[in-house]
Amino acid sequence: MLGKSLFPLALSLLLTPAHAQGLDRSARQGIDAHAFSFSGRHCSGGIEAKPGAEATPGQFKIGALIMDEAMKETAAKDRAVQYRSSFNDKDLYRATVSTPKGSMFVMMYLSGGKTFVYRCDLK
Repeated sequence: MLGKSLFPLALSLLLTPAHAQGLDRSARQGIDAHAFSFSGRHCSGGIEAKPGAEATPGQFKIGALIMDEAMKETAAKDRAVQYRSSFNDKDLYRATVSTPKGSMFVMMYLSGGKTFVYRCDLK
């Protein structure tokens, strides 16, 4: 099953510490604005940026839906994990994950045929 093969990637993305990786001030502010508009909380500290692969809109949609389903399954199995997501069915996927250790924001978007993935811990 394709979803199970992407689950380790989704989990590692969500559970690794966030670090700023060469983002300019404007990019950091834009990502923080998305985090705040989606979760009501700002990013704390660094924003982790992971370069993504080239993708078609269809590939992006499949990847976002698989990641979303894998995280929903994990949250359903563990009451300590709270998960909320939004996908515009086109080019923007956002999610928040809360565990007893803290909360994080994840954003994935498609622009110019390339996928961009960002993650930050929330205040």
